[in-house]
Amino acid sequence: MDTGQPGHLQPKRVTFVVLILLFCVLWTSAFVATKLALRDGPPLTTAAIRFLVATALLWAGSRATGVRFPTHPREYARLAVLGLLNTGLYLGFTYMALERITAGLTAVIASSHPLAVAVLASRFLGEPVARLPRMGLLLGVLGTVTTLQGRLTASAPQDAASGIALAVAAAASLAIGTVYYRRISGNLHVLAVNTVQLAAAGLFLAPWAWLAERDRTIAWTPLYVGSLAYTVVAVSIGAMVLWYWLLRRGSATAVSSFHFLNPVLGLAMGALVLGEHLEPWDLPGVILVGAGVYLVNAHAGTRSLDAPGSRSRPFEEGSPLHGANVAHDLPHRGGGGELHPGGGATAPDPAGRLGSRPGP
Repeated sequence: MDTGQPGHLQPKRVTFVVLILLFCVLWTSAFVATKLALRDGPPLTTAAIRFLVATALLWAGSRATGVRFPTHPREYARLAVLGLLNTGLYLGFTYMALERITAGLTAVIASSHPLAVAVLASRFLGEPVARLPRMGLLLGVLGTVTTLQGRLTASAPQDAASGIALAVAAAASLAIGTVYYRRISGNLHVLAVNTVQLAAAGLFLAPWAWLAERDRTIAWTPLYVGSLAYTVVAVSIGAMVLWYWLLRRGSATAVSSFHFLNPVLGLAMGALVLGEHLEPWDLPGVILVGAGVYLVNAHAGTRSLDAPGSRSRPFEEGSPLHGANVAHDLPHRGGGGELHPGGGATAPDPAGRLGSRPGP
């Protein structure tokens, strides 16, 4: 709502924008925190610990507040599939990728997954992609290719091709999970949904971690414990709660449209915190990716910060891409299980039903 003074925002609107920016920072910082944790612990084991600890905390909070959990095995099965795709595989691949490539590049690739969602939803759900979102897809693909080719052809490459392949597999899993979510429906509380999905992801990864990493040990250093605690409390729980709060009080389109900042934030945090080297093609690449994600997510601004509770259909003229982990769960609507270091958790619609968010 305008104040009547051009160029000035109402205090509540400014606060809302600041909280959106905070969410973007939390989502992107998960890549850096994970990279730090992997200095002292193997990837799959670390991911499994994160999911199971977050599960325990969310379960305790859910029980304390009287949240209703699923009662039918089919509900648990669907949530388990979502947890496998949007958390287990997505973050499992992401953690493995972070051992091989920079946190910044991992964030760029993860941030491009809404582009894949648009393509998959058009092919398998019959959802048309409007003109501007189609332009966004082209820009996003061009930006991703630009960034990747710059990294792979650098004189001293920081990023292994195997790591890039794992990051791409992670983004693909997140996109598939988002499209899968859009084929089912639910009416459960978001805490129950995320608790079940995190549990499924942790139980899936635990045996694989034991088989693949049983000869590797964890050094329980302050850095490892602190980084792990940060991803559990600040990201898996804190950012998730913030995302849902934003969705309930403002525009899902407006929130999602800010994800164009994530590729830039990812590269910046990697350089500032981890000392990762920036390549000449990084800047034009992330600008193109950011522009593409923005066009796909927030075409025509059908929901504004001043229209709380407004709703629109994804992929149509005048509507955003909301639905892939539009998961998550915290970055789209679509169904993830938590805030991935880039990743996706399920989110409720304004009426409180199960929805999806983009994967931070």
